[in-house]
Amino acid sequence: MKKKLSICLVIFFISSFCFAKGKLFNFGVGLSSGFPIYDSGDLNKVTEHFLLDKGYRIIIGTDTRIELNVIKQLSFFADANMLMDFNFSGDEYFNIMDLSFSSGVKVYPGLGGLACGIGYSLGTRFDFYSLLSSTNEKLFASTDYTVKKNDWGNGFKLFLEYDFSYNSKYKYLPTLGINWRFMPRGNDFYDNVITLYCMVRF
Repeated sequence: MKKKLSICLVIFFISSFCFAKGKLFNFGVGLSSGFPIYDSGDLNKVTEHFLLDKGYRIIIGTDTRIELNVIKQLSFFADANMLMDFNFSGDEYFNIMDLSFSSGVKVYPGLGGLACGIGYSLGTRFDFYSLLSSTNEKLFASTDYTVKKNDWGNGFKLFLEYDFSYNSKYKYLPTLGINWRFMPRGNDFYDNVITLYCMVRF
């Protein structure tokens, strides 16, 4: 325990020295949208059902992040992401909430504010739906729930972003990015969640 604490203190003081004119920590908040690709036959049937029934689909999410700037070109990050996938038509709906927590490393390769990162992700998914009996019999004949919680899964995420405030005298310029998250959901199902996001760091 003492050894780990000593290592953390050394990193803290080195980071403070390297960032005498910068920030040791950055915080970011943002909005996102995306293209979740569900590896589930039931969800594919639901999507087809709402599209054929002239339904609507809205995908929106939130992102929060904290970064520890070890040196100018390297940061460690931890974040929390929530992506909501709303599908509805008339009195029927099928809403999906994807919740994840990630941590990893972010690198600036020397191309201005361009950065890339990789991280470990822990996440789960909640499915909320209310379907007419005729639809439910066709799509979910073996189930009778209206809220389903999927297993927690261990996956990973990759992202590429551009921070317009990097090396700029202006604060609070946006960061635009795209990430791909691979998430196991149990029972040999794997979701691929691709999101586009706009974040402000401060």
